[in-house]
Amino acid sequence: MNKRITHYDHVLQYLRDYGKITSWEAITEFGNTRLSATIYLLRKDGWNISTEYKTAKNRYAIQCHMPSTNLNQEIKMKTIIDLLLDDQNINQNFKRILKGEKNDKEEEKVKKIS
Repeated sequence: MNKRITHYDHVLQYLRDYGKITSWEAITEFGNTRLSATIYLLRKDGWNISTEYKTAKNRYAIQCHMPSTNLNQEIKMKTIIDLLLDDQNINQNFKRILKGEKNDKEEEKVKKIS
């Protein structure tokens, strides 16, 4: 089954290719009328995205501020622990230790010692 390409995928690829995107580009390129919602999801997933406001005149010759969204880095902003937990080769015990969890056997050992 082919994966359906979403607005999220389109915006992320556009930011990788061009480094920035405006609302108008999102609408005309791939019909995304809710760029701010897509940017919110990208930021929530750890992408380092900033928004700059540029001053320009609109079609009525009135001065206004227009946002331009930029991808600051190619990599996601994740913690080292997140990266370690994502690695499929790390065994479950190490993941549990990083999270600060104890298993039943460890709790029994602590009770016996006390």
